[in-house]
Amino acid sequence: MPHASSQSPRHRCYGKASMGDEIDHIFVMTNAGAPDADDLVRLGLTEGAPNRHEGQGTANRRFFFDNAMLELLWVENVDQARSRAVAPLRLADRWTGRSSSACPFGICLRPSDAETRLPPFRSFEYRPAYFPEGLVIHVARGLSLAEPLWFYIIRSRDLQASSQAQLPATRHRLGVRRITEVAVTLPSTPSPASCAASSVCGVKLRTGSQHRLRIAFDGGMSGRTHLFGPKLPMEFCW
Repeated sequence: MPHASSQSPRHRCYGKASMGDEIDHIFVMTNAGAPDADDLVRLGLTEGAPNRHEGQGTANRRFFFDNAMLELLWVENVDQARSRAVAPLRLADRWTGRSSSACPFGICLRPSDAETRLPPFRSFEYRPAYFPEGLVIHVARGLSLAEPLWFYIIRSRDLQASSQAQLPATRHRLGVRRITEVAVTLPSTPSPASCAASSVCGVKLRTGSQHRLRIAFDGGMSGRTHLFGPKLPMEFCW
């Protein structure tokens, strides 16, 4: 638990990260078909192969980097997304409410040392049908729709090595290679689960008038930034 502080509750979990885990991938909820992905391509990113999550009711367009993946995600089958197995993730609610009060972001973490370990938050297990045997998603409990969906993939050393070996070796015309900083702006106070998750992976939590995702590549060495349109509340720095 956070120690007592003179700071207001809105800022108690914004301190330095312990960095015990790292980002595996980030999703942003978009319109069906993710037409905003075309803006990323025009900016200079190379799009990877899309994916459909059978039984979960979602699909995506994906962009791979050396250490993580960014997916633009949408719900294409609301009935599947609201099914008994999937409903606890509240993906349908996040998707339908993405332009209002729901946070359109999700952040998946993984162990940075490739060892099997416990997630950094209270969680429940989710085993999607499309996952290979031996993998399970631990989804954070106690999250509101106004904050990111945090989840955690526990891998054995062999599964981690296999997963990394299969990651597409994508090169981008923009010249970016690695995600080195992530910041999420929230319009409300983050929960203890969000505080715990952000503290172990270095994601910065901020407060503001609306949801926004800021991703920095390669330390932002060029000093350039790009703000996407209102339907994609995201900023790139490289």
